Amino acid sequence: MNDRFYLINAPAGSGKTTFIHNKILELSITDSRCKILCITYTNRAAEELINRFKYSDNNNLQVYTIHSFISGFINAYFCKKEVIDFYFELYGCEIEKIINFPEDEKNKKKIEKYKEKYGNNITIDVVRNNIDTLYYNETNYNSYLYGGLSHDCLIEFVYLLSKRYSVIQFKLANMFNYIFIDEYQDTPSCVLKLFYNSLKYSKAKLFLFGDKMQQIYDKYDISFDNVLTSFNKSIKLNNNYRSSKKIVNVLNNIYHDSEFVQSAKGKLVNYDSKILCIFTNNYNLEIKKYTNYYKLFLLNKEKYEQIGSINLYNSISLIDQYSYNGKYNVNDALNSNIDENADILFKPMYLVKNIVECYYKSNYGAIARIIEKYNKIFNENNITTYNFKQIEELKKFFANVACEYENNENTILDFLSKINVLKQEYYDFIVSNQEYEKVLNTKLIEFKNYCNYTIESDCSTQHGVKGEGHDNIIFVSESSSNPNVQMYEFYNYFSQKNIDIIKFEKFNDAYLKYLLDIEKVINMKINALTAETYSIYSTQIDLIINKMYNEFRENELFKLLEKKYFKYIANKKVTNLKSLLKKGNISGILTAYKIFYVGCSRAKKNLVLLINKDKTSSYQEDLSNKLKSIGFDIEIA
Repeated sequence: MNDRFYLINAPAGSGKTTFIHNKILELSITDSRCKILCITYTNRAAEELINRFKYSDNNNLQVYTIHSFISGFINAYFCKKEVIDFYFELYGCEIEKIINFPEDEKNKKKIEKYKEKYGNNITIDVVRNNIDTLYYNETNYNSYLYGGLSHDCLIEFVYLLSKRYSVIQFKLANMFNYIFIDEYQDTPSCVLKLFYNSLKYSKAKLFLFGDKMQQIYDKYDISFDNVLTSFNKSIKLNNNYRSSKKIVNVLNNIYHDSEFVQSAKGKLVNYDSKILCIFTNNYNLEIKKYTNYYKLFLLNKEKYEQIGSINLYNSISLIDQYSYNGKYNVNDALNSNIDENADILFKPMYLVKNIVECYYKSNYGAIARIIEKYNKIFNENNITTYNFKQIEELKKFFANVACEYENNENTILDFLSKINVLKQEYYDFIVSNQEYEKVLNTKLIEFKNYCNYTIESDCSTQHGVKGEGHDNIIFVSESSSNPNVQMYEFYNYFSQKNIDIIKFEKFNDAYLKYLLDIEKVINMKINALTAETYSIYSTQIDLIINKMYNEFRENELFKLLEKKYFKYIANKKVTNLKSLLKKGNISGILTAYKIFYVGCSRAKKNLVLLINKDKTSSYQEDLSNKLKSIGFDIEIA
């Protein structure tokens, strides 16, 4: 059994943070000189762990989010010639695309701004000569012309760099004796590979904590599961300290895995919980009956309409990365957790909002700390507080910022241009991005409305409550295309079968590989096929589909594709093909299953589930019986 690599399953409410705290304390007592690194998924989780050790004299513990650790770890290498050369090896083609297509709207302003700074001559060699160091730009976009790595590319770049130069792995292997990574299932696989590859030849120990059922972000690569099979799984966290025994029993029945059955151990173990499913066609009517319940929704357009931010929602949705098929969604752009938000516009908008709040409290020290911490964003020359003789001028400066923030006639662009707090280079980076034009022309009041909603609401998205617990939960069943959550497809399948998450994920992975095989053959995305191009490749496509059918036909999960498969076989049209070969066919159901579990696991005392009566009419009886069998009472409104 492996004694250096540990995988600890940590279901909802299992006391994971307490376990990590106690384990670190134990290691520190056993060896006061040992060096310990703890990687958390969110800044909030990092702060919680740090606060547990604030009275400790253990100076050998370091707690970071993954991006804060990676950016600090690699920073010393960013000015090395070999590293900059590697950057151009990876991204040189992207730089040349910008240079060679100056009339493209996305490139035009980038090139204009670059020429203003470095002169009219712009070639790949000029760009190379002007970059003397790389940097993490803390946004979702690469600053290709300046050597700026985005939120995701920082991780990818460091991993690929470590494969090229083993000295990086060697350095990481010798920095710590113990490394804890929280929420491994939501951690990009290249991060896990970086640590694993670095540590496997050292004496350091690696602990991964997580729960496959809470993997609701599309960042984990299932291929790493092959590596995880060798990890030590002897440490179990199978007690639930959050919820009543009745709710824990429901969670066990949803999870449906004897290896991970939880036992209720908290103060609420004997609480007589209401666990109710209501089939209704009027969600609002039922929600009003449960005024002291925390409500869980999927983010959708209607919600933004209600809170007065619909134009903001629509304009953000036009940005490629937040669009229907984008890597992120609107909620990611508007994430109020500043250290998690990598959006080029809304990260500084939340920071300025915080500055305004500090101004009203006359807390200029806090303002100075914000500006110092985010010095890549703010123009320190305009707003320094090192010279206290300038304090009156600063008060006037921030009074103007606050005044413009309260001016509801301002657009977001008006506001940013009037307050002049951003570095010119950063400001230009935002306004030169064509995709943000409509967002910048949205009224500032819509951003403020959204901020007020997040503070005052008694509801959240099902994505947004991971890690939280609330006494009373009302879970509103909704489907969505972005994020892809097929809740009613899940309910239909769940009413007939129990779900084995491992088998489900392996099936989805195999299905996605077939889609990739087809895209390699046709040399385009499947959704780009037309009737004409389909006719050219139909024979090759059918060979792959036939192979897929032969592999899947005995698998009970093939039922999820069966109708679409036979519809295509009966009528070989491109529309039927696209319906069969849609990336979200399986993953949308899988995500719904996980969100259903995560939402229910937030409840401490009482849980109410709302399901649309019309959408389940064909299988309502089966679903009712299934929900009864796992612990729900049923009410038909």
